[in-house]
Amino acid sequence: MNEARLEAYHNLIDSLVTCPSEQESEILQANLELIDDGFAQYLREWATETLATLDAEEADYFANFLYNLDSRFYSLRQGNLASNLEVAIACLEIGLTVVTREADSEKWALFQKSLGGDYHSRIRGEKAENLELAIAAFEASLEIYTREAFPFEWAESQNNLAAAYLYRIRGKKAENLELAIAAFEASLEIYTREAFPFEWAKCQNNLAAAYLYRIRGEKAENLELAIAASEASLSIYTPDSFPFEWARSQNGLGRAYFYRIRGEKAENLEQAIAASEASLSIYTRDAFP
Repeated sequence: MNEARLEAYHNLIDSLVTCPSEQESEILQANLELIDDGFAQYLREWATETLATLDAEEADYFANFLYNLDSRFYSLRQGNLASNLEVAIACLEIGLTVVTREADSEKWALFQKSLGGDYHSRIRGEKAENLELAIAAFEASLEIYTREAFPFEWAESQNNLAAAYLYRIRGKKAENLELAIAAFEASLEIYTREAFPFEWAKCQNNLAAAYLYRIRGEKAENLELAIAASEASLSIYTPDSFPFEWARSQNGLGRAYFYRIRGEKAENLEQAIAASEASLSIYTRDAFP
């Protein structure tokens, strides 16, 4: 890598470290061409050298900075999305060399939960391995986030863990789906419709997918449960308030009706067509190709 590129990386890091947090997004937008896998590697090397010079208080401040920076890169939708996620992962993994379970268990769990989300979304690497790393991180967070001590965080990590099991490649598919269903249903103990309507609807939509593809149990009953969960999510997701989520739930509902065993086949297919066409009012060719 040439010296000019390395200097540009260093200058970008220096700008992010010294700027007010509200300017970070603006700086990233102005330097999208520098955010690549090389920057992720340089950040790791730079942080290793920097951390060696910091005392405990400074290192803790630096870890907080990295956590906030992870959020910036994870949500950055411009530039190279794969590289954005590599930088986000680097931020958290560097931070976890400072934030230990023994010294600050709550912050450690927060880092683990976020790292799980980054690995679940990761584009680089082997998908199966990324999902294993996501599962490991979510399960680590649940060692601290108990239902009694951190009910919301526990529910969030259960939901995230369930989504990772839903798409897991390794292991037995039937068992993975059972683990997903159990974790989704656990999160719904906290994510109630009254207390957390958006999270409740999101979890219901995810649960619908798990029941749709479930291998164990009676197929006809699983499809009824999938339909019920999709329809539950649509009691919160409206086309005006949550158009993307509404379209996603309509699409899932359409699939469930398409495969439905109970009821009249002709009516089920009409319901499937109606729901699928509803989703296409939002999922347009131009907006979501």
